[in-house]
Amino acid sequence: MKHHSEPMAASAAPSDANRKLARAHIIEALKLVSSREAGSFLVVESRRSAARADEILAKLTLAGDLDKPDIERVSGPPLSTEEAAKRLAVSAETIRTRIAKNGLVGYRAVFDSTKICLPPWQFDPKSGAIHSWVAELLRAFGGNGWGILDFVTVARESLGGANYLSLLERGKPDDVATVLAAARRTNAT
Repeated sequence: MKHHSEPMAASAAPSDANRKLARAHIIEALKLVSSREAGSFLVVESRRSAARADEILAKLTLAGDLDKPDIERVSGPPLSTEEAAKRLAVSAETIRTRIAKNGLVGYRAVFDSTKICLPPWQFDPKSGAIHSWVAELLRAFGGNGWGILDFVTVARESLGGANYLSLLERGKPDDVATVLAAARRTNAT
């Protein structure tokens, strides 16, 4: 997943525990890759590294999962599908369908993957309606709820340590356009 097309501000640095865990994973990964020079290329002894690739991937995924509570905290207290349904006067099933069809941002709960959560910022705080830019954000960035949360909550040096969520919450058309353009750039390949 591609994120952070610009450097993160110092305030977005991972916690000491997350940093130590990431360092331990990097050290283990470096131990796994035994390489020797062959001309100008590094040849990786694929038998050893391939045998452990899935294990490393699982550990790196775990390291990413450890950041999710912090990401969710910055995003704001999540809504359940039932709470979102009440706001929009529809059923919880309709909310789940809209998430599946990229009409709403949704993600699996941190400690219970059977629950779906919705970030509160996609709803107008006064009317409860879905902000008009949500569908375009989903089109631009893609439907990965955790990826979108991370994208909008990470502090950006270009914003003086603020994040894209603060621009969305201001609601100014130029600010929203800035976020949508960044989402398109980040997800472009």
